[in-house]
Amino acid sequence: MTYTSGTTGMPKGAMLSYRNALFKSAAAAHCNGLRGDDVLLAIAPLYHIAGKV
Repeated sequence: MTYTSGTTGMPKGAMLSYRNALFKSAAAAHCNGLRGDDVLLAIAPLYHIAGKV
């Protein structure tokens, strides 16, 4: 479950399927040229869509 403030400013849970999360992660890795042995530092909260890379 990811959270978004949307346009009203109140946090809301947004359903994100595992398949969608996997696709988003794979697309981000591909676009940024990441390989399996790369190491990343996640500074965005992982409970928010911005942190799911």
